[in-house]
Amino acid sequence: MMAGMAAPAIVRAMQQQEQQQHERFACGVGRTALLMRRVREQWGQEDEGARPVAKAAAVRRILRYIQAAQGERRPANEGGGYRVNPNWSAVARFEALLADIQGTRAPIEVNVDVRVGQAAMVVLANMTSEQLAERLAAARERRMLAERARAIDTVGTST
Repeated sequence: MMAGMAAPAIVRAMQQQEQQQHERFACGVGRTALLMRRVREQWGQEDEGARPVAKAAAVRRILRYIQAAQGERRPANEGGGYRVNPNWSAVARFEALLADIQGTRAPIEVNVDVRVGQAAMVVLANMTSEQLAERLAAARERRMLAERARAIDTVGTST
């Protein structure tokens, strides 16, 4: 019930409990914070010890799920095929989860520069000469304005 609560909130809850049960815990905010810190340190040590076991159990469980999702094949003497049809989307999700747990998922690399360059070439190839001349004139004007802006400092005088 107290998990995730701050020390003052726990003290208030304890004081309410004291009033209801007519008991005295004699534990203020400072003592509560100290006790919480000690408990969290102990839990952290216990969690570190249990982490490899829990990770191995999760890997075994996911491998069983993958095997079940791949379906059950009939023996060749029974005509082959599947007794239970495979669910390939579930297999893919389980394998992605397994890669996350084992830390072997590789990031997807996308080469944006090539795609942007190819898209620009397609746009330029499909422009008429008038449209191209208009775009070039606008780009030259923007470059000239940018150069003028660089020549003026923050006070407004030319450099």
